[in-house]
Amino acid sequence: MTIARGSIKSVKDGGKLRTLNLVGLQDESLSDVEHFESYGLTAVPAASGSDGAAEAIIGFVGGNRSHPIVLAFGDRRSRPKGRPAGDVTLYHYNGSEVHLAASGININTAGNPLTITAGGVTMTISPSGVAIQGGTVTHNGKDIGFDHVHTGVTTGGGTTGAPA
Repeated sequence: MTIARGSIKSVKDGGKLRTLNLVGLQDESLSDVEHFESYGLTAVPAASGSDGAAEAIIGFVGGNRSHPIVLAFGDRRSRPKGRPAGDVTLYHYNGSEVHLAASGININTAGNPLTITAGGVTMTISPSGVAIQGGTVTHNGKDIGFDHVHTGVTTGGGTTGAPA
């Protein structure tokens, strides 16, 4: 197998395998090159722009340049830097990341909402607050949602009893 590197010009992500249009060595144009990726994890490279392009490692099976495949790609423009050994980060070019560190798991949404959906319940954390749709909200087995009931309610500045 012959190995080369190239710059990613464009991406087609609608088929069973993603295909990439690349510029290889000596401005060699490579079109509709299939990209193989690990099961369960997928990534689409960011578009090329004035700040550069994502790069690919291209394999030519048996040295045959007529049927290249993309073995891997990366984008040095947005890769998080300076992480300790052993850390793992899933990241997006906009700055969002899930960082697995020895000290814990950190999620940074870069100012965008974080939405978690499980069954019929959706929780969204955004700069304006936390919204929960569907299901019930409980604490220590007690419903603390919008329809829970308090006992011992008195008019004025007193406190209510615990939720029923």
